[in-house]
Amino acid sequence: MKSILALCCLMLISFEGKVMGQCTTPAGVPASGACPTTGTLVTSALSGTTLALGTTYYYTSATPLSLTSVTIKGTLYVCGNLSINTLNFSGTPAIVVEPGGSLTIYTGSIKGSITNYGTLSILDGSAQATINGQIANYGTLTFGDAGANIGTGIQGNNATGDLIYNGVGATFTVEGNSLNNTPITNMGQMFFNNNLNQQNSSICEGNDAVITVEQFNDDMTPGISLDAPADEAGLVVTTVLGGSSSNGILANSANVFICEATGITIGSPYLPGSATVETNCSSLNAVLPLILESFTADRGIDNTCTLTWTTVSEQGLLDFVLDSSTDARTFLPLATIPAHQTPSSYIYTTSLGATTWFRLRLNNTTGIAQIYSPVIEVEARNEKSAASKNFLRVLPSIVTNNTLQVQATLSSAQSGAWVVTDMRGRMVLKNQATLNQGTTNTFLSLPMLATGTYVLSLESGGATHVAPVRFVVIR
Repeated sequence: MKSILALCCLMLISFEGKVMGQCTTPAGVPASGACPTTGTLVTSALSGTTLALGTTYYYTSATPLSLTSVTIKGTLYVCGNLSINTLNFSGTPAIVVEPGGSLTIYTGSIKGSITNYGTLSILDGSAQATINGQIANYGTLTFGDAGANIGTGIQGNNATGDLIYNGVGATFTVEGNSLNNTPITNMGQMFFNNNLNQQNSSICEGNDAVITVEQFNDDMTPGISLDAPADEAGLVVTTVLGGSSSNGILANSANVFICEATGITIGSPYLPGSATVETNCSSLNAVLPLILESFTADRGIDNTCTLTWTTVSEQGLLDFVLDSSTDARTFLPLATIPAHQTPSSYIYTTSLGATTWFRLRLNNTTGIAQIYSPVIEVEARNEKSAASKNFLRVLPSIVTNNTLQVQATLSSAQSGAWVVTDMRGRMVLKNQATLNQGTTNTFLSLPMLATGTYVLSLESGGATHVAPVRFVVIR
C-alpha cells in the first residue's frame, strides 16, 4: 500500500547545522557547490578499481556513466549522472552528491559519510542496506526501487557518530522493511513504504517534519522525542501501528500528532504516551498534492525569473511564503502572497544574480501550520549566450501522474525522438519529436513508471547537442 501524506507543522525557526531542540544535526557536512577542479576525473576505466584513501574523485557530465565493482576509500563528488553497480566501502570514505547531480549505487553496506543535495538512490538486491556512519540528505534520497531491489531497507547499527538526517524540504523514501538502530533526525518528509521497527535509538522530528510509515513498531523509549515546546510534528501510519514488539512509549510530547488512517490495525501493546492521536487523519488533512497542482520557474534572457504555481484547493489556506536560497540549504523569505481562498494561479517575478533554489511555504489560517513545495533550481546564465543556448526543461521536475511537460529552447528546428531512460540506462519510452526554432512546449504520455529518477533526452540528427535532463516520478 502506498503511503499518504499528512501535515505536520512547526512555529520554531531552525537553521541547518545547529541543534534544534534536542535533535542531532550532522557533523562536518560539506557545503554544496561546484564540483572540485582538482583530483581525478571519474571515467569508465575506474570499473574494478579502488578510489584510494586521501584522494578526491569527481564526475560532472550529464551523460550517464555506469561503473562496476568499485571500492571507495577516498572522497567522491557527483555533479553529473553516475551509477555504480557493486560499490564497496573501506575505512571511512565520503560521498557528496551536489545539487543537480544524480547517483545510483548498489551496495549492501554503507560506511563513512554520505551527503546528498541532488538525487541519490541506494539499492541492494537482498533485503537491507547496513548503515555504519552518517547520511545527511538535503535533496531526494531513495532506498530501493520497483525492480529486483524493491526490498532494500535500512539496517542501522547505532555506532558512535551514526546518524540518519533528513533536512528541511528534503524527501527520504525507503521501499523495503527496516530494522533501525540508528538515530533519525527528520526536518522534512520521510516515507517508510513497508515496516519500520525502531529499536534502541531515537527519532527526533523538528521543522515541518512528517514521517509516513505503512507499519510501525517501536522497541525503545521514547519513540519520538521533541523537547522544543512550540514544535508540532506528525507520524502517519497507514496499515499497522504497534504490536508484540512495541514496548516503548511512542512519544513524550502532546505536540506529536499520530495520524491513524481509516481501517488501521492497532496492535498490543500500544503506548502512545503523551502524543495527540488523530483517528482517520481528520485534523491532518492539509495534503500537499491536493493543494498545490504545479510549481514552476521560467528564466528570461535577461536573467529575470518568473515563478508560477497553481492550486486545486485552498481550503484553510492563509498565504504562500516564497523562499529562496543560493546554496540549496539556507532558505530566506523572498515574498508573502495572500491566498485567494479558491483554486487559483499565481505569478511572481524576480531577478537572478546567481543560480537560485526556490520553494513555497504554505501556511494555514491558524498561522502556524506549514507545508513545503518541492524545491526547484533556476540557473542564471550569461545574457550574451543565453539566447543561443539549446536546452530542455521538465515542468515540473517532480511528476506525480503519467504526463510529462517538456519545454525545449532551440536555436534551430530539429526532429528526432524523445527518449526516457531509468537510472540504469534502460529505455522506458521513445516517441517521435518535431521541434521548431525557439521555445516549444510538448506533453509526453508516460507509461506507468515506478517511483524514482529518470532521464529525458532528445535524439536528433541536428548538429546542435541538447543536454539531457532528469526528472523524478513520485507515486
